[in-house]
Amino acid sequence: MKTLGFVVLALTCMIGHTALAQPAPAKPHPRDMLAGIDTSAPFTVCNARYALCTKATCTPAGNNQYDCTCKVKKGWSAGTQTCAQIQQLEAQGRIPSRYYPIKSFVTCPGPTTWAFCLDKVCTPSMDGKTAHCVCIGRTSKRYVVPTSKNTPATCSGNPVVSSASIVQLFTITQYLKTQPELQPHNFEVLNKATSGHARPTSATGH
Repeated sequence: MKTLGFVVLALTCMIGHTALAQPAPAKPHPRDMLAGIDTSAPFTVCNARYALCTKATCTPAGNNQYDCTCKVKKGWSAGTQTCAQIQQLEAQGRIPSRYYPIKSFVTCPGPTTWAFCLDKVCTPSMDGKTAHCVCIGRTSKRYVVPTSKNTPATCSGNPVVSSASIVQLFTITQYLKTQPELQPHNFEVLNKATSGHARPTSATGH
């Protein structure tokens, strides 16, 4: 009986030690957020004039809308409007807000309000260098601020900036990997040490 008791005690200790030795669950990688997301549609890549609102600042315009001042660019860009629709807007003296691949960004915590500008119709200024886009106010658990430098003011929400959620950024990035005209950059998360996100190399292009 003493021998049996010793064996039971030894097995109990071994099981307990094994349970304690199990590694902690790994933090989810940002690419895991793409699970179940259709990254093939409905985006389009077009070569035309567009408003780039990547680093735009915005002012309240009422009814959860924001007036964002964006840069006017010409070349390849991504969005959900067809190239024919962009031409129609151009004929009316207007242009859409579109996406161009970013190189680095900061992830900011919600529920700070940011402005969603993708595909919004914009009015170019007289000199054709900027455009005013009426964007929609959004909130999310985390949003991205494209920038080359992280400062205390980056995630302050003052002023409101044009932005997107992390899932939205990764979704359009995955789509661009299939588009030779507009390949995504191997972007960097500038505050990855504090944001809990590793550099998402698998979700980028080159």
